[in-house]
Amino acid sequence: MSAPPVPVNLAATFEPFTGPLLIGALFNYLLLGGLILQVYDYRVSFASRDRKFIKVMVYFVLLLEISQTAFITHTIYEPLVKNWGNPNGITTSPWSAPIPNIGNALTALIVQLFFAWRIWIFSKSVQARSVAIFLALLTTMQFGASIAVSVKYYQLDLEAAKLGALKSAVIVWLSASLSCDVISSIAMTTLLFLIKRETPFSTSKDLLNSLIATTVETGSITAVLALAQLVCFLTGSETNYSYLAIEFALGRLFANVLMTTLNGRNRFRTTKECEFTSPLSVSHYSDAIRLPQLPRSYGQTSSSSTVRPLEGISITKEVFHNDGKNNVNSSRELGV
Repeated sequence: MSAPPVPVNLAATFEPFTGPLLIGALFNYLLLGGLILQVYDYRVSFASRDRKFIKVMVYFVLLLEISQTAFITHTIYEPLVKNWGNPNGITTSPWSAPIPNIGNALTALIVQLFFAWRIWIFSKSVQARSVAIFLALLTTMQFGASIAVSVKYYQLDLEAAKLGALKSAVIVWLSASLSCDVISSIAMTTLLFLIKRETPFSTSKDLLNSLIATTVETGSITAVLALAQLVCFLTGSETNYSYLAIEFALGRLFANVLMTTLNGRNRFRTTKECEFTSPLSVSHYSDAIRLPQLPRSYGQTSSSSTVRPLEGISITKEVFHNDGKNNVNSSRELGV
């Protein structure tokens, strides 16, 4: 005997919940596929050269996102398939529902700590390192808030009608994550502008402009979605779960931004006018540009020597400082 059809009014009641679940899951699968391709590209291009901890970070993030996708699949399978037509499938979430919150916050923690580390080694100034420390503390706070949200939701017996009790913790979690994205982008853009101001060569300035644009773009993507999720959560009602569509995709988006940042080095390899040698000259950050000095024999001619042209511009671990008297090429170890 076939099951009775679901009443129209009941199906309309399900839509505000099941719609965001389906849309978020589809975006999750799309971003996971892109992440796998990017990790493969990273393994081919950079895995043999990067530091060990960077490689461990990349592969750990990949495994984390695959496990996240498994939990998300289980979360949507319960209401959309197993419990379809059952009102309890809406009012009570499956046991896997709170886990993606922690996974997304963990991915954000890893990515934002990486960017904070880059700011720390990029500049030895008190201001830059203070920003790096603040970012590390802020992203740790958002991770702790996400754990509090998930634990509290389990204590509420996974009842969707009680989500209002989590409002304060959710605001702390999403606001801290949003602030990290904005601050890291502003900090790295500022540092790149300072380097650009010291660079007299137009080619170097063009490259720095490209790095600045990439920094703003990658930082804006996660910041805009984090803001959208916060707004949807604050303005939505107890029957509007549109923020779930963003939540299901945000972790994979963070992972893709990280891999785009690392793989972006392919665009800055040796060309006719400049040579890039830094292993992490990418996106949210850039290694500094070393501007070559004039050789001692430049401009001098003799029977035994010829004029040597200027060397090419290269991105290395050295930073050019012009003291106004003699061009001093002082080294700043970036720890890469």
